[in-house]
Amino acid sequence: MGRLDDRSARVLEGRPPQAAAPPHAGRRGRVPSGPLIEILQESGLGIHPRLSALGPDILSPRFDGAEALRRLQLRPDREIGEALLDQEALAGVGNVFKSEALFRRRIHPRRRIRDIRPEEFRALWKELPRLMSAGAKVAGSIVTLPRRLRKHDETRWVYRRTGRPCFVCGTRIETLRQGGRDSYFCPRCQR
Repeated sequence: MGRLDDRSARVLEGRPPQAAAPPHAGRRGRVPSGPLIEILQESGLGIHPRLSALGPDILSPRFDGAEALRRLQLRPDREIGEALLDQEALAGVGNVFKSEALFRRRIHPRRRIRDIRPEEFRALWKELPRLMSAGAKVAGSIVTLPRRLRKHDETRWVYRRTGRPCFVCGTRIETLRQGGRDSYFCPRCQR
């Protein structure tokens, strides 16, 4: 078994890996007052019962957009706003970045998978990691709005901005419920 280091151990709940005294690779343990964790070697990720079902990781340098699209197209009648949160189709996308990326690519969250062109998916595959990488860098807060547009509590294009004017066209941002989650969008910019 190899030694755990910054590349093989993850930070849990804001604590550095050494604070949790993790078990060796392939073993299970509990973080004091925390969840069950498993330390795996990278070679074991594909055979782990839960992790092997995950879709391609949008932030991976080896992201396979064609495979993600294939998985999404298995359910062509599904709405894109719900489908992007399906971790078995595409791993790593959360609700904030889903709404923000769909806005940036001008795709309405109610559009069906079958109605989205391949070039629109390719644009999403570029937009999501760009937003996620930039958003993760701002003091623990997800910020997707360019600095020139930011005001006091305005840090995102559409997420949690229901009723406020769109930064692009001035139309009021709306919210709809999809798969138990809220999707935020501009009804004029997103078609």
